[in-house]
Amino acid sequence: RKESSAASDVYKRQELAITLNPDFEYAFVAADGDLAVNRTPVPGFSVGLVDTGHRTIGLENRSDAIAHVLILGGAPTGSD
Repeated sequence: RKESSAASDVYKRQELAITLNPDFEYAFVAADGDLAVNRTPVPGFSVGLVDTGHRTIGLENRSDAIAHVLILGGAPTGSD
């Protein structure tokens, strides 16, 4: 497969470890809340990007409410 996607609710003050395909780039779309991807802030209504080579990442909800995130992954831009 050349792409993957998932949507998730992240409960308040929760931190998750997510397994990734190291051949893919990923976008973490924060629909709301105050998220962090590998400790890098991704505020609500913004996107955090992760390049290839990662097998796992940390996803943290830093807010006191449930946050919603859309995770999109796929082959790097420009690859066949």
